[in-house]
Amino acid sequence: MAALFVWAAVYKVYHLVDTNTVSPSTLLAAGKELVLFQHESHLYYLHIVLLVYAFLPLTRLLTCRGSKRLVEYFLLLWFALGIFYPTVIHFWPFRLLSGIPLQWRMNMTWAAIGYGVLGYYLKRYPIKKRWAVASLAVGFAMVFGLTVRFSLNKGVLDTQFWEGMSVGVCLMAAGIFALFYAVPASSVPACLTSGARFLAKASFCVYLCHMLFLSIFRNLGMDANWPTPLVGIPLLAGLTFLASLLVYGILSKIPGVKHWLI
Repeated sequence: MAALFVWAAVYKVYHLVDTNTVSPSTLLAAGKELVLFQHESHLYYLHIVLLVYAFLPLTRLLTCRGSKRLVEYFLLLWFALGIFYPTVIHFWPFRLLSGIPLQWRMNMTWAAIGYGVLGYYLKRYPIKKRWAVASLAVGFAMVFGLTVRFSLNKGVLDTQFWEGMSVGVCLMAAGIFALFYAVPASSVPACLTSGARFLAKASFCVYLCHMLFLSIFRNLGMDANWPTPLVGIPLLAGLTFLASLLVYGILSKIPGVKHWLI
């Protein structure tokens, strides 16, 4: 909660300074927006996390006290109503549905709770590597293939199959999680382990501040199309990542900030 509101405030102040509109009235308006959760777009993830954390006592009760069959039943319902249904609802014959059945669909926020239970299940009952690879491959094929097809048909980029609560992304997530969990820690070189540990610790800070640097670079005339998309996209991603890591390196040295804000 502290990280959410502090970083939301940082972005509010940044945009006021960037547009040269700092005044008592704009600061008051920004304060009202903070209270009403009108935050920077990418902070929606933290809005979701608040609900996921609020339901932890219940999901923990399910995973600790529930039988394997009960957990599987929960995951079946979750996948059907929170992953599959939202993916296909706009396609025939599901688009013909009306009335109450349309409300059976879980929205993205509630469906996020299921990913935590899925992670527990894959950890408690590991699947074989070949199934993990198959899940990742099928998921990637769905996301990439359907995105290409629908984008070409529409003439613009279609991102509906990138959604976190879509079938392809869910299969990819399950496959990646299962594969990494299956790798014995003893088989990973120490240098890779330490590097992965550092990136894992820094990842939250990178997520929090990366939009700030994207805005700064855009103001400097650098975007994904500069000088060409082939060069601009990896260049902008790399610079943003490095700048965000630098912020983490600085903030992680400050007592309190390290534990509560990044």
